[in-house]
Order: sequence, then structure tokens, then C-alpha cells
Amino acid sequence: MALASLQLLLAGPLAAQELDGNLSTRPPGPGDASSAVPQAGLVWELVEPAGSSQINPVATAPDQTQAPSTADPLAAPSTLAWELVTPGQETSDTAIASEIEAAQASKAEALEALEAVSQTREASRWIVGIGGGARIGAGEPTYGMAYGRLGVALNDDLALSIRPSYIFGNSDQFGEANNEGAFQMPVTLDFAPDHWISPYVGVGIATNTDSNGSTDLLLSAGLDFRLTKNISIVTGLNYIRQTDDGDGRDIEGITVLYLRF
Repeated sequence: MALASLQLLLAGPLAAQELDGNLSTRPPGPGDASSAVPQAGLVWELVEPAGSSQINPVATAPDQTQAPSTADPLAAPSTLAWELVTPGQETSDTAIASEIEAAQASKAEALEALEAVSQTREASRWIVGIGGGARIGAGEPTYGMAYGRLGVALNDDLALSIRPSYIFGNSDQFGEANNEGAFQMPVTLDFAPDHWISPYVGVGIATNTDSNGSTDLLLSAGLDFRLTKNISIVTGLNYIRQTDDGDGRDIEGITVLYLRF
């Protein structure tokens, strides 16, 4: 009996030393006081070795305490593994891949919409119109005229256009009507080109005014009234500086209806 007691006393310190050595080589557990606090977004997951009959609980927070286990800690040492987890959510490779695909799809749709708007705006920069109306001279007969417009929008507030026109008929210096035609082409600066009312001013040339066969300076100003998206009316006033006429000038008005493309 005394011999058995002596063996038990000698085996106790050796078993404790062996126990301390085994525990020191194990990774820190959730309940260990010396465990390092995991980084935000990481939790400890206790993984049991294969073939173990003891089921250990899983800690979901570094400060969560574990119930003491009655199993022998030396029988089946466990290991600890880190797992990156968003708090309150379940993540997986499939979920992350789905989120990436959704973000890429949204980006592609946004790029397509932006490209469509850009192409529409590029197409709308050009102003093309053709129509006809009448030229009303001061103290002269009224003649029909063909009218055109070719312009480009510089920005939302300004556009630059050329407005060629051909007048079917003319009169001489004495006011007598004839079949001679006249050509005019001002270059105009258009204000608020996409609004329903767009004023313009410009300068250009006028040929064969009063059947004089010369080319003279033309000053022009007027208003574009957009009745619909594709139909506009122009009312304007032209001043022609004539070098070989008695009064040295010619003033005339125009009224034109044209289709805008």
C-alpha cells in the first residue's frame, strides 16, 4: 500500500508536466485566457480530428466562454482554424462570385446607356433643314424663294449655321420685275438652338440684288420658331449694302417654313 502511494505521488508531477507540454503545443482555444483576440471579421472555428468521438462546440466570438469538457485533453488534441466571416451574414465562394457578376453586369449596363446617350447627342448636334417661303422687298415685288439650313451645335446655347437661299425672280434698279434670280448665303450664330424660339444673327453675301450682277455684303437677323420637333418657321430681316445703287442699300424681309431633320 505504501509502495502504491509512492508511485502515485511520483507519477502525478510527471503527468502534469506531460500535460503542460502537450497543451503548450496546441493552438490557443476560445476559452484560453492567453488567446490572442482575433481581428475584426474573423471567428475561431474548432475542427475535430478524424475519428474523434468527442464533439466540441464552435465559438463564434473570441470572448465567448466554453463549457468545460470531461474528455481527456490528451486523448484527441484538437486544432484551430481561422475563417473570414462577415458578422451577421453567411458568405461563400458562390455568393461572392454572384455579387461580382452582378456588379459587372450593372457596370456593363451603365456603359451601354452612356454610349447610347453619347451617340444620340452626337447625332442631334447636326441641324439640317430645307423649305421655302417668300422674300418681301422694300417697295419691290414679293418673290418666292427656296431656303436651306445646315448647322452644327457648338453647345447647348450656341450653334453655327449657313442659310443659303435662292430667290425666284428679281427686279431692276427701276423696280421693274424680271425673271432673273438672286442668291443669298449668310453665316449665322444661333442662340438656344434646341429651344422653341431661337434668335440668330449673321453675315454673308448677296448676289444680283436688283439685277445688278454684283456680289454685296449681307447682314441678317431673325428668329426660328419651332412648331414641332421637325417643323420650323423663320422670320428675318436682311440688309444688303449695294455699291452701285442709288440709295446704296436694300432692305428685305423673309418668311420661310422648313423641315428640320
